[in-house]
Amino acid sequence: MTDLRREAWGPEGDVSRRLALEVLRAALIALPAAPTATEGGGVALLVKRHPDGTRTTHDDATLSVEDGLVGDGWSRRAPRDVEAQVEVTSKPHNGCSKYKARFGADALALVQDPATRSQNLRGIHWRVVTSGRVWVGAPIVVFKSAPRATA
Repeated sequence: MTDLRREAWGPEGDVSRRLALEVLRAALIALPAAPTATEGGGVALLVKRHPDGTRTTHDDATLSVEDGLVGDGWSRRAPRDVEAQVEVTSKPHNGCSKYKARFGADALALVQDPATRSQNLRGIHWRVVTSGRVWVGAPIVVFKSAPRATA
């Protein structure tokens, strides 16, 4: 596998850790409600993807307009605080064959299910607007929220 292919793919999923769709749905229902736009939230996890396909977690990092999370694979292919600002893009993050290979068909079905799609279980796409530092626990402040689509 070439370095680019391995980086684009990332680590293989652990089949023994995959959960059935019913178990995933039950766990989702048991989660506390997400904060609203007016309540804000916080950064829970910072992960850098390295060229060899490994991932590392960090307590703090720098975001830049040019590189995104500095040191992450994003540059090779937030909140408004005094440090950084990010913008959520409208591009959907629906999961793909790589997600299915890592987490299984049931996990992919859950994140793509119309009943759960609006919860962004797979995550969101964003871009850096203002470069700066970010850290686990950094506050997330919503400055402007797009209207939610109605069913």
